[in-house]
Amino acid sequence: MSTPAAVTHVLTRSRRVPTVMTPTPEQADIIANISPRLRVLAGPGTGKTATLVECVADRVINRGVNPSQILVLTFSKRAAAELTARMVSRLGITTREPMVRTLHSYAYSLVRTQARRMGEQEPRLLGAGESDQMIREMLSGHVDQGGGPWPEFLHRALGMSGFAAELRNLLARSTESGLAPADIISWGRRKERPEWVAAGQFATEYSKVLDLRTGTTRQGQALDQAELMGVALGLLKNDEILAVQQAQIRRIFVDEYQDVDPAQAAVIAALATGADELMVVGDPDQSIYAFRGSDPAAMKNVIVDRTVALTQGRRMSAEITRATRRVAALLPGPAEHRALVVVPTQSVDREPGQPVLAAALGPAGVGPGGMQSAGVESAGVGLIDVRVFSSAAAEASYIADGFRRAHLREGIAWSQMAVLVRSPQASLPALRRAFTVMGVPLAQPADSRSMVADATVSALLMVLEAATTPASLTGPRAVELMTSPLAGLDLLSLRRLRRALKVARPDEGGTTDLLASVLAGAPIPAGLSPDLSLPLTAVVAMLEIARRARNDSDAESALWGIWQRSAREGVLREASLRGGRAGQQADVTLDAVIALFETAAHRAEVLPGAGVSDFVEAVLGREIEEDLFGPHATFTEAVQILSAHSSKGLEFEVVALTGVEEGRWPAQVSNSSLLGTSDLLDFAHGLPATASRSIHNLADERRLFYVAATRAKKILIATAVADPQTQPSRFLFEIAGTQEIPQGRPLSADGRERRGLNVPELLADLRRSASDPAAPLALREVAAGHLAELSSHRVRGADPTLWWGLPPVSTGEEVLAESETVVISPSMVESLNRCALGAVLERHGGRGEAGEAQLEGVVVHALAHGIALQLPWEELMAELDDYLDADRSLAPWQLARLRRLAVSMALAVQQWSTAHHPPWELIGSEVPVLSAVPTCAPGDGLSSEQAERPVVISGRADWISADEEGLPVVVDFKTSSSIVSKAEAEANPQLATYQVAIGSPVHAVDPREPTAPNTETEQARESGGAVLVYLRKGTPTVREQSPLTPEQRVTWIGEIRRAAAHLTAATALATENKYCDFCSVRTSCPVQEQGRQVT
Repeated sequence: MSTPAAVTHVLTRSRRVPTVMTPTPEQADIIANISPRLRVLAGPGTGKTATLVECVADRVINRGVNPSQILVLTFSKRAAAELTARMVSRLGITTREPMVRTLHSYAYSLVRTQARRMGEQEPRLLGAGESDQMIREMLSGHVDQGGGPWPEFLHRALGMSGFAAELRNLLARSTESGLAPADIISWGRRKERPEWVAAGQFATEYSKVLDLRTGTTRQGQALDQAELMGVALGLLKNDEILAVQQAQIRRIFVDEYQDVDPAQAAVIAALATGADELMVVGDPDQSIYAFRGSDPAAMKNVIVDRTVALTQGRRMSAEITRATRRVAALLPGPAEHRALVVVPTQSVDREPGQPVLAAALGPAGVGPGGMQSAGVESAGVGLIDVRVFSSAAAEASYIADGFRRAHLREGIAWSQMAVLVRSPQASLPALRRAFTVMGVPLAQPADSRSMVADATVSALLMVLEAATTPASLTGPRAVELMTSPLAGLDLLSLRRLRRALKVARPDEGGTTDLLASVLAGAPIPAGLSPDLSLPLTAVVAMLEIARRARNDSDAESALWGIWQRSAREGVLREASLRGGRAGQQADVTLDAVIALFETAAHRAEVLPGAGVSDFVEAVLGREIEEDLFGPHATFTEAVQILSAHSSKGLEFEVVALTGVEEGRWPAQVSNSSLLGTSDLLDFAHGLPATASRSIHNLADERRLFYVAATRAKKILIATAVADPQTQPSRFLFEIAGTQEIPQGRPLSADGRERRGLNVPELLADLRRSASDPAAPLALREVAAGHLAELSSHRVRGADPTLWWGLPPVSTGEEVLAESETVVISPSMVESLNRCALGAVLERHGGRGEAGEAQLEGVVVHALAHGIALQLPWEELMAELDDYLDADRSLAPWQLARLRRLAVSMALAVQQWSTAHHPPWELIGSEVPVLSAVPTCAPGDGLSSEQAERPVVISGRADWISADEEGLPVVVDFKTSSSIVSKAEAEANPQLATYQVAIGSPVHAVDPREPTAPNTETEQARESGGAVLVYLRKGTPTVREQSPLTPEQRVTWIGEIRRAAAHLTAATALATENKYCDFCSVRTSCPVQEQGRQVT
């Protein structure tokens, strides 16, 4: 067999039909260019990518240039993939070596090739996260050393993630600017900036650590992105290496040149010194990566022979073009490419006979916001719609409605619509709610920081960390795990568990350490009640699953095992289906868990074999961020919500810019910096350090807004919230071209606010018209006809027989048989007799998850229990801190406020207790109360069966004390700020029910085998009364309820039995009361306007 001949490239015929564009005169001039150095200024949508493709095609096909001698450089992987696909289609060939590369890809190829020639290992690329993790580890070491090289004023910042990020930015920007560590130290000494001296020393140490890791792991040199470009530039300073590259690369085309940083510009300049042709294409108005080191002046600074501007726009409609020109006119820099002329084009993705956009969105030439659009012009129909709203919810609802109209009436695909914001996470909650109501699919952006902040995700990571790093399973961490969603213990249950462990192992340390030892594998004490043993066993099992998988090559299987054992999926799914706030939170948690699994999968792809420990360190150490070498979002058939930065290079038929408000867009950018990176770079480049960069910051923000606005092809919606605290941005007025911006939704023909284009609002409109006796008969008949048609298609809510009061009940049977015991709590007596429907629905899942007020009550009652047990104050405060530190449902400032209130109210409990004990004597705290309710005479709505059926009171009294005469007094601690009157306290159903329970002849019964007396004639025990103790003011306020008289006792027995009858009845009565505005089941209440019937 003969040896194949050496080749420099391989050409293969493509089966695709080449696509040839018809260039404009400007494009033809660029394609035919013979100047060695050409600068192309190309505004948005002017066909710069197509022009670049034709330039390469011209060189290969018409001029006979060898494809392997052409290098096309661009900024992102997405842009490189798009350019490659276009060139393959246009040329009909593929090449052995990529013709199109990102700048980092070219630099890596150069460094790798040189490493191979030297017989060294190939270099390894560090993602942004890995670099961050190394920096944090090194800073942690400096903290342990008392501050290391850092000046004293920075010592407290060394452990903060923000400082690590700022230091990484300084190192990256310095490398891009060609500053070596010694240069940073020198500038620090010259300008008396000790933080720069320390940063330079850190940079030297950082390089040594990288070299050490390279040697110990036997892998190639580890380089982050900035270092990669620096190494490549250093190689090109070698004449021999540069000559080889220049011999191979004769023609260089650079797309998005405005985004290059100094190091990248220097690499391009070095290659171009011996090239036959250099063409740089870009738009300084779209330079939005200053935070990565790019310079808007890059296009101006590059040395060229001539400049050509592309000014014929093909993307944006005439109306959007005019609007964006108003913004561009305020930007600094060259202006010749801003005078865009819209080229006539046919509608994209429109079938013959499809309605035009104006017909779809309302009256001719009027858009969804009611603002006059351009109408039908040479470029087709376009729309610019600018509005302000009173709230973020109204703003999001309007955008969702506009998207739905464009989709249903115009046939625009959801994937051709996008919401662009300055910060996706700040806008996401309102958008998610509005889009869900409108039935608009929303592809939500993954955010690693919100992922790690979720309580469930945090707990899953704690389990993994405890398995991979056993020393991390400390006492406080064990408490955190047991109070996490994986176990769900409240403060009182946690206290019981810790006391049970202390009883079982009295001489083996503190209770938190005992808990940690059980989680680590020590035996679980026998005799624990199920409410304690089950969650404890579950967490132990999850930890065991993680331990068995800790040596796996990736974290996916371990996560999956822990997740299945937690059984959280079913709980969260049920909450999601129920809707409401709890449902929304469940959705957020499920999204975060999915993001965690996807992150684990991506980590396994990028670093195969790195293991579970690496994954845990990566996530907890740096809250994984996507970098230039990471994956990009995949676009599904849903509306995208993107940051303005990530929208660069994309285009959509419909774009909404939301949250265009002062302080948000433009964002408030602080000029202060702990390390003064900008000052360092200014000095190094011979520029004066400016005290304020507000002008530059404003220009950066305006460029970002301009890029976002120019993503729109047909419809551009820009909105803001206007209220006393929030004002529309200056950018909103610039793009509107007027100081008079409409507020709220537009009005329909009848003068009412236009309803949304969705089924619920349509049904409401039709039902209102059909049932309004004052409406014209013809209108009512039309509305009824539409309802009949919708009903025939089984649209829920269209059939009048399913409206309020008309559907049959699902069952007429009572919840419990007459012979079964009804168990009722003292607190339920009041709520059932106040509104039976609300109480029943809340009892059976209608109440949302515990909020701050409920958490406050749990904490204070647990502290009151500890005071009753005479625990030392220091121990109470330590347990309070442990519990609050483990909470993930509240923000830090809320937890701080909760702690202050809890301590204040605990002191109020102590004050009240000291004042009353003696002469009273404490009988017990958190006392279980289980008592049979005597029978009573029927009447006042009670049937004979209801008056005699077995009823048991079951509750837990905060405190029970014996007064001077030895009679029991029920004490109920209250954390609310609303204090009832003395008369209301005397009539308080909860206290009265406790008095009835304590005074009953039979006081401890099994509810499954009731032994309640048959009559009230048996001797009842006497009660000493009851008290409400309000604590919120920090001093106790007391409201008393006198001991029940025999007559009052009979009355309250009837009230208790009436409540029990409500609890078991087949139907539940809704009663309007003063608490309706705070009810959690308003949407299921016939008394409320938004209520739906529950049958």
